[in-house]
Amino acid sequence: MMAVVEPAWQRGARLMWRATAGLLALLMALLLAWAGCNFVDSRAQPTPPALALAAVPADTPLHVALVHLLDAPAGGARLNTMQGALLACAPTDDCTQRWTVGAAQLAPHLAEHAALGERCLAAAAHTRFAEPLPAVMTPGAPMAPHTLAASQCGLWLTLTAVAAAHGSRYDETLERLAQGSAYTRTLLSGSQSLVANAVAWTVARRHYQGLAAVLALQPGWAAALRPLTTALPEGALAPQRWVAAEAAWQRGVVADLQTQCDQPGPPMGGALQWMVCRLGLGLLPEATRQEIDARWLQRLASAQAGDKAVVGEGEPTPQRAWAFRNTVGRLLLALADANYAGYFARQADVELQRQTLALATAMISQQVPAAMRADWLRRQALAPQWLARITLAADGAALGARPWERDAEPGAAARPIRVPLPVL
Repeated sequence: MMAVVEPAWQRGARLMWRATAGLLALLMALLLAWAGCNFVDSRAQPTPPALALAAVPADTPLHVALVHLLDAPAGGARLNTMQGALLACAPTDDCTQRWTVGAAQLAPHLAEHAALGERCLAAAAHTRFAEPLPAVMTPGAPMAPHTLAASQCGLWLTLTAVAAAHGSRYDETLERLAQGSAYTRTLLSGSQSLVANAVAWTVARRHYQGLAAVLALQPGWAAALRPLTTALPEGALAPQRWVAAEAAWQRGVVADLQTQCDQPGPPMGGALQWMVCRLGLGLLPEATRQEIDARWLQRLASAQAGDKAVVGEGEPTPQRAWAFRNTVGRLLLALADANYAGYFARQADVELQRQTLALATAMISQQVPAAMRADWLRRQALAPQWLARITLAADGAALGARPWERDAEPGAAARPIRVPLPVL
């Protein structure tokens, strides 16, 4: 008997069908395995102590004063804020240079904001400040309503000191600088949220830039200015407060998604809505919360180890966020996650600027000649990580520092750290 030869097209079709069936079976097995991994959430765990929100008193005097500082007086309009390149110098500008050169123009501009100044003086007299956080941290919760006024008052105290120094009014200058120093330290110590801390850092940087401008205008006052450059209170620049607040806010985002699933027409639409909200697949709330906490603990550990420049490296991006378990949760977390390295670096730069200013003030008060300043700087008792960043200009006419922010965000415009020095 002759063997029946199967036509090539039939053999090809049979192989194609088997391959397709095998592929479908493999995809089905993967889908079932994925569903199994995403059906049961992780066991609930308490918030790590390092990420617990601190209990703060409500309605501290300075916070209340700042929240209502710009309110309209009876029968009047809301107070105007200070604007313009001279008054509201951008954080990335060399404000010390701008205010030193434009010191003669400050007084008439500040006179236009006399009402604001009176309220700022009254607010700065309060020494108790604690930023209250919303009871429920969700994307829509109001956060840090005091920050605009806080920034304006810090700027007003700084600029009035520079204007007084230009007029050689010694007592008024020192009084305003002392008020600005106390105000700055109070803000730094009581801010909780990231946005409030970021504003407090800007207030501190501007205060130190203003102090450097006073030093440039009146170098003979250096000895009197040195007490204003002493170390900040313990914990004033500790990241734990805003790290805990950011972690709580991200956990609130997850809780908000769960709440929206119980409402008609949540933001996530189509198949994703049906899979997450109806089947409970792909988004594991507890696993997502634990992932949030783990990431923040890792960032905090890096920051406490002094690694300001690399903290946040390796943050997941949407392209790298795919995970077999908790797929949607990991993807949403990657989309919402910012690169926080710059924030840790900006906080560290406040201390770097203070130390740079303290060195410059000491150098001027000791009347170190320009030719001997490099040797004097090398003899100072500073931690290597700080001293390595502080540099003297080639002509000895300025003391500067390489900001941590420049290493953390190479493409961004870092806030300059520079203190002019008189030629002796």
